[in-house]
Amino acid sequence: MTVTEAERERLVAKAVYPTGVGPTGAALPPTRRVRKVGERDTHLLRLSLDLQLDAMLLVLGASAVGNPEDAMPWRRWLEEDVDLARALTTTALAVQGDLPSSLGSDPAAAQPAQITENLLARYTSMCGLLEDLLARAERRVIDLTEGAGGPAWHGQVRAALVRYQGRVAELRAHQVALSRGSAHVVDEPKPPAPAPALAPEPHHRSPYLPGELLG
Repeated sequence: MTVTEAERERLVAKAVYPTGVGPTGAALPPTRRVRKVGERDTHLLRLSLDLQLDAMLLVLGASAVGNPEDAMPWRRWLEEDVDLARALTTTALAVQGDLPSSLGSDPAAAQPAQITENLLARYTSMCGLLEDLLARAERRVIDLTEGAGGPAWHGQVRAALVRYQGRVAELRAHQVALSRGSAHVVDEPKPPAPAPALAPEPHHRSPYLPGELLG
């Protein structure tokens, strides 16, 4: 089906102003057309997206060490930044703009099976890295002042590992659904169970090295 220029402009307008309200707050006239997005416009949009992603990571870092006394709403900002990054990405795709490589060269053209495989490789690799970290820590002599459970960061790493393992299970279930031609969405995961005790026997190592898949 051939998309006319008018229809394309309407789709772009809907992507940029999904609520039908312009940047000044005034409602857009029904017949108003958005000018064709030029190379400079898409470049500025790409720069904005780059900066948004950088800002989101800065907020993430600050939220990890944030002092309750600084009265900064780090968590709310982080949640809003995720929404803003997604909105800018959607807009960039609508106007055929370039995306940062970390978001994928062409997410719109990527097949679900390919996305699932790429995510599964990354989460499996992260599981292997955290299992290695915890196994090494278990073999060390732990100071009695740290208690039987080890340093506080052990619990945080175990909690992250359980979540990654849950994500791997979800992705594998999704792979099975895709292979069977099913279009249903995998059910939302249940809250993570307490982290199981690490087995003493050698674990399966991921074939991927840290950063190998980040391209």
